[in-house]
Amino acid sequence: MSPKYFSLFCLCVALLAKEVPVRIYSYEVEAQQNQVVAKKRVVVEYKSYHIEADRAEYDKKLQIVKFYGDITILDDAKYSAVSDFAILDLIHDKVLIKPFFFDEFGSNTWIGGTSAKANPQKIELKNAFLSSCDVRCSDWKLGFAKGVLDRKKHWIDLYHIQFFAKDIPLLYVPYIGFSTLKQRHTGLLRPNLGISQDEGFIYLQPFYIAEQNWWDLEITPQIRTKRGQGVYSTFRFVDSPDSFGKITTGVFYEKESYQQREKIKNRKHYGLDIFYQHENIFTPKENIYKNDGLYSDIHSYNDVDYYNLQKHKEIEGVESQITSRLNYVFSFNKHYFGMYMKYFKDNRKTHNANTLQLVPSLQYHKYRTQFFNRHFSYDVDIKLNHFYREEGLNALEYRLNIPVRFTTTFFDDFLGFSISENLFANYADYNFVNKHLNKKWKNNYIYRNQHQISFYSDLFKNYKDFFHILHLDTTFYIPSFEKIRGDQAPFINIGNNAKKVVLSLSEYFYDKTGEEMLYHRLVQPINYDEQDKLDDLENEIGVKFDNGLAFNTDIFYSHNRSILSEAVTTASYKDDLQELFLSHFYKNRVKGERDSHFIRFIGSRNLSKKYKLFATIDYDLKDGTSRNWSIGWGMRKKCWSYEISYKEEVLPTLTREGSRSYENNTIYFRLEFYPLGGFSKSIIDTVSERAL
Repeated sequence: MSPKYFSLFCLCVALLAKEVPVRIYSYEVEAQQNQVVAKKRVVVEYKSYHIEADRAEYDKKLQIVKFYGDITILDDAKYSAVSDFAILDLIHDKVLIKPFFFDEFGSNTWIGGTSAKANPQKIELKNAFLSSCDVRCSDWKLGFAKGVLDRKKHWIDLYHIQFFAKDIPLLYVPYIGFSTLKQRHTGLLRPNLGISQDEGFIYLQPFYIAEQNWWDLEITPQIRTKRGQGVYSTFRFVDSPDSFGKITTGVFYEKESYQQREKIKNRKHYGLDIFYQHENIFTPKENIYKNDGLYSDIHSYNDVDYYNLQKHKEIEGVESQITSRLNYVFSFNKHYFGMYMKYFKDNRKTHNANTLQLVPSLQYHKYRTQFFNRHFSYDVDIKLNHFYREEGLNALEYRLNIPVRFTTTFFDDFLGFSISENLFANYADYNFVNKHLNKKWKNNYIYRNQHQISFYSDLFKNYKDFFHILHLDTTFYIPSFEKIRGDQAPFINIGNNAKKVVLSLSEYFYDKTGEEMLYHRLVQPINYDEQDKLDDLENEIGVKFDNGLAFNTDIFYSHNRSILSEAVTTASYKDDLQELFLSHFYKNRVKGERDSHFIRFIGSRNLSKKYKLFATIDYDLKDGTSRNWSIGWGMRKKCWSYEISYKEEVLPTLTREGSRSYENNTIYFRLEFYPLGGFSKSIIDTVSERAL
């Protein structure tokens, strides 16, 4: 572009008033005393505004710029608007647009209407429509008489609203407010609605509080018209770069009529759940030789309905036994200290007094340490376990394990050899608190040593398209001496000291990028001193394919019974259209115990870019019954989505007569409009009840 033509194109009238500087660029500019007229496409720059129009008139006295024809307004690269007529008030820093089409960058929301007034803080709209769908053919839109957009808070208030599906009005509400950004802020969340034959109308209304970026609080009062009412709350926080946590608590009060009819044991269901994880509490993060951490996952509740009543749609199956954990570990150099606590709550029992707890367990471990030279090493492991329950046998267990080993290789590292002495001592005190509480049980102690001899080989071969690693191992376990005194309780697990050999093979295949393609593991223990010479043979195989298919199976074969004693198999597949997961578990138990045989399937299929079909099932092949299954359909567009599903599930409950279960049939529907939100509704029917 020649300098002459460029000067004509960018003829700039710099109106350098001290208060309000404005620049006008145009092909043609006429100036007369207090008025400047720009024609043939005009560009005006003022503060954060960038405005283009066919024509502009600037009144220097009133400090007003009027724009005409094919107007485009950009505001600090965050907002854009198009119109036919606009006025820019330089003194009051306002813009008036008639009519207008407004869009905010970063969100898909657009607004069009008859007039708009804008200043740096707010935009006021009149007689407009709002949607996040395609403006040419909107599936939905909101028409409103007045709207106010707070630019700093990214919040819209609308008044006298009509909801349209296509061009058909369906709903009127006097007011609605919502955020234009997907970020946390205080307010009401989408309510959850449901209808149950036994519980009546179900309404859960979450209220969300997020006043600071390091924490939030969700409070959810609920009512079940035939059953009762309650409230649950969850507090989430991140109190340091290395820690985070969540605290959930709640209470639900049963109506007396419902409690009597359903024979519910407790009229009030309450509980407390605390999860907290913190790394590097007393050790600096940059020190790789020292680290510590705290892990807490604690559950305290009076019965299982505390969990069942937290949701109304898809209640994940509550386990028959819930475990609370509190762990702290500290490691430096070659030393490791650990404190662990486990508390078990058995949901099948009316009380928990005879459930055995592990509170606490203390551990010291010294990692493998060389002595004399690199061939000799040892490690130390010391544990203290406190087994406790209010009713029944308790124990305080002391355990010491010290393996001392010699390791070397032969034939240019093709053959490895290791021999170790494994010193083991265990003492169980059943009367450490009250000498007469467990007087029928004599304290148990055991001292033993075991020789362990291993021959192994690690082989590696590089092929054209993959790597192959093979590990072969033969380990002999030979008892040296063993001395046992006292009574051994069922929960004191010290293993056996039998003479045996374990043959194992492990192999791995990797592609040229280092991704695992296949692994195979084979283990066969052989007993010398027992009648059944061969323990179960374990054969595990895992395969991953480039097309997204993965397969894993772990099979145990019993030589003694000539059957498959246990098998766990999983298969998964994922691509752009579908995601599938199938698992199978089988266990043939010894006589007198119930066999296990069930499958689980989770799958979804994208029928197109918008539509999705999904299903799940947990099926007991032994009984020929399904404990849980569901099927559903979903649609998702840029501006709205819906989901409808049907689910049958078995849930536990605690009655005066003991633990029982009931079957729920649930129809669930969810509808959501972006970025407004949406609603969900479920219809629940309890069809049967049975003892666990």
